[in-house]
Amino acid sequence: MPFDERSAAADLPADATGLAGAVPTDTDLPWTPPDDYELRPSGLGRSAVSGVLITAAFAVTWELVRALSGLVTARFLRPSDYALFGAAGLALAVVGTALSLNLGTRLVQVHEDPGDAYDYGFTIQVALAAVSVVLAVVIAPIVARVYHSQVLLPVCIVLGTQALFTPLGFPVVYVQRELRWWRQRAIASAGPATGIALTLLLAIRGLGVWSLVYGQLASGFVTAAIFWIQAHRRPRLRFPIPGATLRFFLSFGGPLWLGGLVAVLAENGLIYEVQLFLGLAMLGFFRVAIGLGDRIDRAEGILASVMFPVLSRTRDPDSLRRAFDLSSRVVLVWAVPTGLGLAVFAHDVVQYVLGPRWLPVVPLLWVEGVGETFNAIATMWATFYLVTGNSRPSFRMGVQVQLLMLLLVGVGARFFGLPGIVGALYAVVLISLGLRRHYIQRLFPGVPVLLSAVPLMGVGGLACIAPVVLGARYGMSSPSGLALRVLLFLAVYAVGASFVERGSMRAIFALLRERRLSARTA
Repeated sequence: MPFDERSAAADLPADATGLAGAVPTDTDLPWTPPDDYELRPSGLGRSAVSGVLITAAFAVTWELVRALSGLVTARFLRPSDYALFGAAGLALAVVGTALSLNLGTRLVQVHEDPGDAYDYGFTIQVALAAVSVVLAVVIAPIVARVYHSQVLLPVCIVLGTQALFTPLGFPVVYVQRELRWWRQRAIASAGPATGIALTLLLAIRGLGVWSLVYGQLASGFVTAAIFWIQAHRRPRLRFPIPGATLRFFLSFGGPLWLGGLVAVLAENGLIYEVQLFLGLAMLGFFRVAIGLGDRIDRAEGILASVMFPVLSRTRDPDSLRRAFDLSSRVVLVWAVPTGLGLAVFAHDVVQYVLGPRWLPVVPLLWVEGVGETFNAIATMWATFYLVTGNSRPSFRMGVQVQLLMLLLVGVGARFFGLPGIVGALYAVVLISLGLRRHYIQRLFPGVPVLLSAVPLMGVGGLACIAPVVLGARYGMSSPSGLALRVLLFLAVYAVGASFVERGSMRAIFALLRERRLSARTA
């Protein structure tokens, strides 16, 4: 969503690790890779490009499938179904965040093989999963009472059981450390495929909110189970856990944990404000709009999951700076057409997919689309701070943005209704962009954060003009007219983007050629 400054580790490696034995202290950071480390800088570049391309192929396919299936599913559900599911999910997110120590992120960052840490981390994760299920049972009646819906009681309890799947997915840490892109993406696609199919089937059969619940559970279980089954080394329970292990990870994950907790509490406050001032139906519109926006936002998380384990193997400032510039451009190439496209074709989405009862969601789709476009500017900043071992800037900015959003949306909803929410979200988008620029300048002085985004943003603006003009002058509201406007939008953007980003394209192709030559001589 455009106003969401998520925890920087939200889409990084799974939280499931610990570190045992003789571990470095914070004063030992950053580490220098051994002279014989298998990934040289050029190898890192080739591996990063391979990971991005492989991941992008899977990601684009699945994000489009998810977006389309989500729209089709919404036709068989009511806004209140999404409202209840969203309320339960965010309430349980408080529990999940409170018990998340971001241990996996730290483990992927270090150069050394985790060794016994693999088992200790699994032990910690099993304990956290058990506590999470107990807390889900405790908060379920509270959530049902707050939202005046007894359906939320069983929904929260059933959704809470998904915490038990987290330890099963523990072996993903090694998959990410070893940069095995094909295996990672193939396994990660199995769960969403199962969840999408089950959700749609159950929605058609009239199960309402339970179709969303069971679909999410199926997705999480299938993904985690496959990671466990294919693991070449499965973890085991080990006691006792050394105190040095906990101190080492908390020094890194502590700020991320606290920032994530503030964020999820603020999001719960946000949906409660919407429900309180505008009603349960509007909350359903709000959740659907956010869900579509999150499909765009996933580009950052997917790219971060590729770049983080690669970048964690180098400490060269120039390499990190070049990687930041290239990754920022890659995210914008995806986010500009999808974000602006969502805004331009919002009415068509409602007319042809969601149906007339979803008409109030149009202004929220506008702000989601435009907001996600601006939010994509330099959105990878926190990942590069994490690579250097510094998680505090992510915490500080996350707290600032979430509290600001909570205040502005509450005031806007109370006094101005839906237009007030839209205006508040636009304000948060612009303020968060300014904060990102501030932190990036501290890490990479002199980087033109805003100026480098202007060419692609301009191309996106030009691509929007053609379908808008055609729709205004000639109507073209039929399915064939819509198809023509979409194709024209994509064609204009593709031509313009290939021209303004030709330098980035050449850099990527050069790395690919180097990779092919290296493979032939290996």
